[in-house]
Amino acid sequence: MMLLPLFGGYNTVVMSPLTFLKNPLLWLTTLTKYRAEITAAPNFAYTRCVSAWRKTPEGKRPEVDLSTLRYAFNAAEPIRPQTLRDFQETFGPLGFGPNVMAPAYGLAEHVVYQSAMWTRGTVIDTNGFVACGEVYNEGNVKMGMEVAIMGDGGECPEGATGEIWLHSPSVAAGYWGRPEKTEEDFGNLHAGKRWLATGDLGYIKEGLLYVTGRKKDVIIVNGRNLYPQDVELSVEGADPEIRPGCTAAFQLNTGLGGDTGREDVVGIAAEVRSAKLPAAKIEAMAQAICERVLADHRLVVGQIAFLKMRTIPKTTSGKIRRSTCKDQMATKSLNVVAGGWWSQSLSGAAQPAQDEGLPDSAGALGAETLPPTEQDTADIALLRANSSKKLLSAGAAPEEQRRAELIDLVASAAGLSLDRLDPSVPLVELGIGSLQAVEIIAAVEEKFGVTLDLGKLFDGATLEELVSEVAQADIASSLDDSQTLPLQLRQKDSMGRPPAPSMLDKVTYPSFNQEQMYILHKLAEESGCQAAYNIPVGLELRGHLDIDRLEHALAFVWQRHAALRLRFVEVDDAPMVQYVAVGSCPLPLRKQTCYGSDSSDLFSQPTIAAAIK
Repeated sequence: MMLLPLFGGYNTVVMSPLTFLKNPLLWLTTLTKYRAEITAAPNFAYTRCVSAWRKTPEGKRPEVDLSTLRYAFNAAEPIRPQTLRDFQETFGPLGFGPNVMAPAYGLAEHVVYQSAMWTRGTVIDTNGFVACGEVYNEGNVKMGMEVAIMGDGGECPEGATGEIWLHSPSVAAGYWGRPEKTEEDFGNLHAGKRWLATGDLGYIKEGLLYVTGRKKDVIIVNGRNLYPQDVELSVEGADPEIRPGCTAAFQLNTGLGGDTGREDVVGIAAEVRSAKLPAAKIEAMAQAICERVLADHRLVVGQIAFLKMRTIPKTTSGKIRRSTCKDQMATKSLNVVAGGWWSQSLSGAAQPAQDEGLPDSAGALGAETLPPTEQDTADIALLRANSSKKLLSAGAAPEEQRRAELIDLVASAAGLSLDRLDPSVPLVELGIGSLQAVEIIAAVEEKFGVTLDLGKLFDGATLEELVSEVAQADIASSLDDSQTLPLQLRQKDSMGRPPAPSMLDKVTYPSFNQEQMYILHKLAEESGCQAAYNIPVGLELRGHLDIDRLEHALAFVWQRHAALRLRFVEVDDAPMVQYVAVGSCPLPLRKQTCYGSDSSDLFSQPTIAAAIK
């Protein structure tokens, strides 16, 4: 979406994912404002829009007109048939045409895109899978894009499921610095050609590509790719009773084949050292696992099976069979210790370990992500009105009213009844994932004009602490500019924007993507590269160059975009991020005279070479 406008010569508008999560309907109003013709988002974004629309009272819904849209691509994660139906039903009356939704398939190794439903709109097979592309359409044929479904015995017949292989000019050359992995994925020979093995499973039927699963057990949540091995390491570090290398983590709800439920919920199968464990110990281990996985990966653990030693399913070569663990968890055929089944319902409190059976995963875990029905919306409104009205009618003090309203907001986001919401319990223990946390932040910002720190919610913050933070913000709003606001929140200015006083020098928790960037940066340092994210670019400008105006423009961009002022710092050997204050000067321009020099030798000059090293 960033390179296509440059190639095609048309305008584009880019929205921050966090901005969308705070207010999903802003995406639709932006499409309306700019009369957009093409848009793209993961499946969960369409679900969030339906949910936000249904939760918003009819009189307060924004003006939305989607009649100019030609294509709304849906890709980057499993596509749910129910999402497509709900979005069409909700926004069809607002101009969203029946063939505008275009499910698509692609991957980074193929320059993101492989195929899409350009002409046929939404097609759902009888088994619940959504068609993600027209394999033999004119554009693919012209560009030489080929798709093959491969099984153990060679190419699969039509309708049979196998691994999706791709051959086209868009296939990447390989993985940087990983020759063995490059050969494994990109060096597959078939019909005299080299093919990319995608690791995705699917089938072709009547010229349409259907994606059915993932061969490599990657967990995809809201467009994020998470590897089960990382989750398993967190589980094994939660308690010494858990045997290292004998743990399986898997996504309970993939969103494929009509599967419903929260996609950020995982199941865990873990061997333990002891043959018998008290119920209190099992409960303590389960809570430790839940907290660790949520803190490390922003995932919610829905079910855990504590297994007897040397019973976790493995291949003959000793690899964990995660899909088998998932299947056996569903049928309750894993070999658990006494009392070793544990689960939690995300609409209520955790369920104790038991042998009587596991709750139905769709019923126990699936209600939160699906768009609410009209009755659900009415029930939530009634619940919130009852809790707040009692205090308002009783003439409660302002701090008690604020506390009641915050309880309402958190209960609504977490899907908990008010009697189950303990203000002294950390929010992460209530089953609040990243999406629910952003909902809380957006609701608090809208209601109280206070922006909470997302990292704080995942660092054990309780509801009582949130009440205290908002109270401090109310006090801070009456102070002059020379006084500092609380570090974890800030008051909006008169234009609705967060100002940038001294709080921008604070140290805070990195986002998931920032953590990944930090890790890659450290790996680059170990390999001898000191500037992994510095990109030197040479521009040829004709005419007079006003250095003062250029410096002023760069300073303006520096001050406007906080991301340019971000730097990593280490606290207790853990990565943190710090935003440099606006008043600090950007990097100075360095002027180097190169008259008479060959442009090809420009970057070899000592001053310039030192600057980009």
